[in-house]
Amino acid sequence: MQEWNHDKDYVHILFKSIVTYVHEPIHWKDAENYRLKYGAIDKDYLVRLRNECKKYIEKLKKNGYNILDISNYTYLKMSEEAYDEVYTEYRVLELLER
Repeated sequence: MQEWNHDKDYVHILFKSIVTYVHEPIHWKDAENYRLKYGAIDKDYLVRLRNECKKYIEKLKKNGYNILDISNYTYLKMSEEAYDEVYTEYRVLELLER
């Protein structure tokens, strides 16, 4: 069993919490923007959102940004083509680095 390193483990838990508190409102904002544009969240929401996010990711990659280096979660979601999750993780990182 791994020993608890209070300072290191506390910082890790705190960081994960902060990331979640930033990540989820970005999803909410994306949904709200979609609702304003299309009138409601419908069956096309996720497909449209992922296609839009894929365009942003491709632009980042074209400019030399290694999107896979953000996190293990990002790496997993790229392999699943969940571009909304990947782009959200990128935006979280951008916000937290400010």
